[in-house]
Amino acid sequence: MTTPTRYKLPRIFRPKPGIDRLALLAAAAVIGLLLLAPPLIGVANNGDFERIMGTVGLAYPDSGEPAENRYFHYIYGKFQIKSLGLGGYVSSEIPIVLAAIGLNRLFYSSDLFDIRFLGAVYAAMFLGAFYIVLSCLRPLPRAVRVVLAALFVAVFCDIGYVAYYHSLYGEPTAFVFLLLTAGLALTLAHRAERPSAALLAVFFACAAALTAAKVQYAPVGLLLMMLAWRFRRLRSDSRWRRTWLWGIGLLALTAIGIYVTAPKEFKAINHYQSVFNGVLFRSPDPAGDLSRLGLDPSLAVLAGTNFFTANPPIAPTDPRLKPLFYDKISHSRIAAYYALHPSRLFDNVRYAADNAMMIRPYYLGNYERSASFAPGALSMKFGWWSEWKKSRLPRSPAAFAVFFCGCMAVLAYYRHRSQPIRVQLAAEVLLTVVWIAACAFLTPLIGDGVSDISKHLFLFNVCLICWPSAPPPGSSTLRFSPPGRYGGVWHSAAGRGRCAKEGHNFAHIRLLSGYATSTIRHFQGGATYMSRRRSNRPLVPNAGAALDQFKADVMRREGYPAARPEEVKYEVAKSLGIPLNSRYNGQLNTEDAGRIGGQIGGSMVREMVRLAQQKLAGSRPPGGAR
Repeated sequence: MTTPTRYKLPRIFRPKPGIDRLALLAAAAVIGLLLLAPPLIGVANNGDFERIMGTVGLAYPDSGEPAENRYFHYIYGKFQIKSLGLGGYVSSEIPIVLAAIGLNRLFYSSDLFDIRFLGAVYAAMFLGAFYIVLSCLRPLPRAVRVVLAALFVAVFCDIGYVAYYHSLYGEPTAFVFLLLTAGLALTLAHRAERPSAALLAVFFACAAALTAAKVQYAPVGLLLMMLAWRFRRLRSDSRWRRTWLWGIGLLALTAIGIYVTAPKEFKAINHYQSVFNGVLFRSPDPAGDLSRLGLDPSLAVLAGTNFFTANPPIAPTDPRLKPLFYDKISHSRIAAYYALHPSRLFDNVRYAADNAMMIRPYYLGNYERSASFAPGALSMKFGWWSEWKKSRLPRSPAAFAVFFCGCMAVLAYYRHRSQPIRVQLAAEVLLTVVWIAACAFLTPLIGDGVSDISKHLFLFNVCLICWPSAPPPGSSTLRFSPPGRYGGVWHSAAGRGRCAKEGHNFAHIRLLSGYATSTIRHFQGGATYMSRRRSNRPLVPNAGAALDQFKADVMRREGYPAARPEEVKYEVAKSLGIPLNSRYNGQLNTEDAGRIGGQIGGSMVREMVRLAQQKLAGSRPPGGAR
């Protein structure tokens, strides 16, 4: 196990000139142009802002303004700053808004909040996450890095994402924390042999913030706990164990607490829309579906309505609905109904898939009323990706199923083939992103029906593009050196630096995934093992069994009485106090692996030299002539 060391900034995060800085400058320029250049751009309020405004102490500048101007059509660039409230809505968005209000008080006004300070905070967080993701791409060839960096700028700086920065929705919070969580997880995978406890703590903090961004993201915390479980054995010291235990506890508490602490009014809205605009949406038999849910069939008159529908047959706040509906329904009952009636779920999945390619809600305006645009007008600046995605990408459940199955098959292949632990972890990080996308697609259907479905599928859209844009598993492990430098083979940067420091002859040593294997000649029988990419094969066919037996004989004389040749390494590991088994050895670091291999290889080489000397001495002619 690795010995804990004093934490310092990982080399992967240290600034480097070139592609990273150019990509960051390009992203900062695009975001700055969208957020700062007039007219001001944002996303209008659909009624969700009030959840945050009361807690953070914000109010509309004109309390008497009509509702048609306050909602849906126009954005607000400035809000009044009031005293902090005791709002019941819990979200990781609240600290971000409070930080923006603090900056506003420091640099602008104590009475009036400019929404551009919130945009600046989100932009800074995005650029930090963007830089971490770029750092994971550094081992790739320059041309690939340029293409991926340009793709990131073009996609994630789209107006569909950036316009949310000037709003009080939870979507931008989820956006930046998803990028941070995925980037930090890939960095932990990259540094699997020498992980940092501080880096693990930051990963857990970002994962918890992603989970707490909105109530509908609570299941995401459970998926991130499954990923974090794989990090527990990267180190065995007490500091790592404490950090991991506190982090996994925080993530579990957040995933459970964000749902449990949701206001009752908020849950009532979700239950109403999950049933009447979800289960009963386009239902051929609303009364029958209500009976199967254990509800009064007379409520079928509300089928197809949502909580905010004007003049419904029965008002959602009508006291009669409490004993008839609200006291009987729950999300677990709705999930059980869909499990027993998958055709009804598939009908909603088909509707959601048809709207899944829209990054932003097109019914919410992007401009202030003072900008003299028509009510609900949309900005199309730097929106080519969102428009192309909406009109060109397939929008059927079958296409999504093929995409998800293909992603999982590719990543499972990388995960289960014989690879270093860092490659396995990187594949698992990307698999987690795929599962988060699937979770973000299904959770709104169960939790809120098809109401505002394009907005509720925001995280699904982010995950959908995160996976194809991510570095391939193993890209942070291997590089290719042209012939004449390091032997023209794939090798790890760590192994290259270590051998260069020790002055090894690269003409005789091939570096394969960080392990140095030298050419070993066995003079008896003329069998020779030579290094091959991802394999060691004897040059003389059928000599493998003899070589394995030779290894067993040598090690038996060294005091390791293994019953079979393949058990020699386990005997050696046991004598050295190193945990090694025949199944999973992801916790094994390169130093311990080298101790095991060195013990076996050194003994074999000494015996080979002795045999060669004996053979040369026996074939020498009398008198010492050569």
